[in-house]
Amino acid sequence: MLCVCYCFYLFSQLAYFFDAFKGMLPEGYEISFSDYARQGFFELCWIAGLNCAVVFAVLLLARPKNGRLHPALKGTCTFICLFTLVVIATAVAKMALYISEYGMTQLRVGTGVFMCLIVAVFVALTLRVYLPKVRVLRVALVGAACAVLLLGAGNYNAFIARYNDAHIYNDNPGFSAADELYMLGPEGVPSLVKLTQCGNPKVAEYADKTLRDLRYDYYDYDYPGEDYAGDPVFAYDRRTKDGFCWYSVPMAKAYDALDAYFAAHPDEVKKEVPTTMGETESAREEDVTR
Repeated sequence: MLCVCYCFYLFSQLAYFFDAFKGMLPEGYEISFSDYARQGFFELCWIAGLNCAVVFAVLLLARPKNGRLHPALKGTCTFICLFTLVVIATAVAKMALYISEYGMTQLRVGTGVFMCLIVAVFVALTLRVYLPKVRVLRVALVGAACAVLLLGAGNYNAFIARYNDAHIYNDNPGFSAADELYMLGPEGVPSLVKLTQCGNPKVAEYADKTLRDLRYDYYDYDYPGEDYAGDPVFAYDRRTKDGFCWYSVPMAKAYDALDAYFAAHPDEVKKEVPTTMGETESAREEDVTR
């Protein structure tokens, strides 16, 4: 009966499920890209949880003859697992459509990794129906550990910045592009520098302003007691390999991008210079060097 319900459910909403593979929203639905992707993900979670419980119950409670399940149970479990994989594929297509329109974010990266984990579990579950030696729980635990390590140790902020820079910001970037890159931290700085050369002059100006604000965070210009130099490049430990406690590749690349950008735009760079009262005031780069 569950398989029959799934068949009716699938064929009654073919357009809703499969229009995502065509790169379009389903006709007749008043729905946005975000709602389309969000609904697909939660449908995946509910169906995957239900089907996983059903198949596990069959594997635990059925009494196989000669170590093998009855062919009817094999066929039913296989259909349930394959239907779940189809639902996962549609959810991935909906998420891909959403990302193609609005770009990549940290949440969408995590969602994609989670869906890959569900795929691995149901592939193992399908094999378990025919091969009793397959350990589904072991696959789930190892897959979850790999997902945590990938998200924890992987530099996915740099991946997000490169993806959005190549597929979203090059065409028609909005004002939110600079803020999104700023929120990515050092990984977003090189792409933020590239955003200053986009075709939209207002967005380019806003990106330039964002880079000016970054100077206070990266070069510590807000400290009056700083030993100011004419060259805006400061040799901090966190951007050199000599300071092994602070050094990181994304931070070093961010400093290199900032150094190159400010060196190419010296007339517009503003710095904070100390006054006699211990306060700071703004001055242009040419005034500081003099």
